Amino acid sequence: MAMQTRRLAKLGFALLGCGAILAAARPAAAGLLAQERPAMALWTVPPDPLAPPPEGLKQFDRLMIGVFVRSTTGRLVARRWGGTSWNWVDHGLPPKTSLACAPAVVAWRSGSSLTGSLLQISVMACGADGTLVERRFNGYSWVWVRHEAPKGAAVKSPGAVVQWKDGGGLNRLSFFFVGTDGNLHERFLNGSSWGWTNHATRVSSFQQDEAPAVVTWEPGRSPLSVFLRDDIGDLTERRLTGGNWEWKHYPLFVGAWELSLPLNSASAALAWRPPSASVRLQVFAVGADDHLLEFWGDDKSLELKDHGLSPSPTPWLGFAAAAWGSGSMSIRMSLFGRDTDGSLINRWFDGATWHWSDHGKPASTSLGKAAPTIITWKAGAVTRLNLFAVGLDGSLVEYWWNGQQWSWTEHKFPPF
Repeated sequence: MAMQTRRLAKLGFALLGCGAILAAARPAAAGLLAQERPAMALWTVPPDPLAPPPEGLKQFDRLMIGVFVRSTTGRLVARRWGGTSWNWVDHGLPPKTSLACAPAVVAWRSGSSLTGSLLQISVMACGADGTLVERRFNGYSWVWVRHEAPKGAAVKSPGAVVQWKDGGGLNRLSFFFVGTDGNLHERFLNGSSWGWTNHATRVSSFQQDEAPAVVTWEPGRSPLSVFLRDDIGDLTERRLTGGNWEWKHYPLFVGAWELSLPLNSASAALAWRPPSASVRLQVFAVGADDHLLEFWGDDKSLELKDHGLSPSPTPWLGFAAAAWGSGSMSIRMSLFGRDTDGSLINRWFDGATWHWSDHGKPASTSLGKAAPTIITWKAGAVTRLNLFAVGLDGSLVEYWWNGQQWSWTEHKFPPF
């Protein structure tokens, strides 16, 4: 028992990171967070023998949440929930460079066998030198990995990472981003080795300052879809089905009328499957007229719905989307965005009707310029939602749903 306790304690320390665990404090200039979308992942580990599990979780499930952000000095910092409390973790600088864009993160298991089912966490971002860098938890400890850059392009924009299984059950990891050549690039792990794919472009180029939106049609399995805004403001999809990649283009049509206004924001995408039906895809973006637009449909075609202006009515500046519900429960969706005065605006679907809500601001700051990020999970039968964003003052703020009500938590600043 003593040996097991020591092993669990060692694993818990490794998941925290190699730096010291520190309480939140008022920062010096180095403690400010960059005005970028946070990256968030959720995973479970064996229970801490010295602490009870969160309410509603089984004894063998210890919930962990990691929120990864870039500081204004280019360090990778994390806000981590260890099952009972939040702590700051300093992952430092990657070797020979610093971070230059928002990170992306995914937590996954490396295989199905006893020796190949270790927890893996990959945090990927662009370095200031134009390379792709990764902060990886390999099942035992955190390490930095340098992936260099694809041939003919540098890595200067944020990306999106996804873990999925191919038709043969092989674990795959894919990081998508737009290179300095305007093409869509992929850094992929095919189960045992890394490689590069230049997906090129359907048009002259894609927006280079935006991360693509990536979804798998089934949880953690192919097919998968990568959505981007092209240089003329149309929505473009790179889709993988049956082992083959193809391009799809969605010009801005509403019924028989073509909109003259292009998309004015990056997109957020959802994929879900109602009982006994084909996959449903929903992609949200903001038009140049500040209307919220939704591309929705199945695996064959997408239609366009105009949700109009928010009640503010001020334009959305980036947003996050979440969907939940299964079996006999109707699908629920929530779309969160920041309006121009820094308030959190919510467009939500109750299973039958869309609604607008204004959730206001945290007490000490307003939301910053970047989009928020959101994750959903279940504690017993209760669905929880956790939304994180960087405040205008460079702090980390959270808006969370406990199954009954929404609450703000101000996590303040990392102390390094």
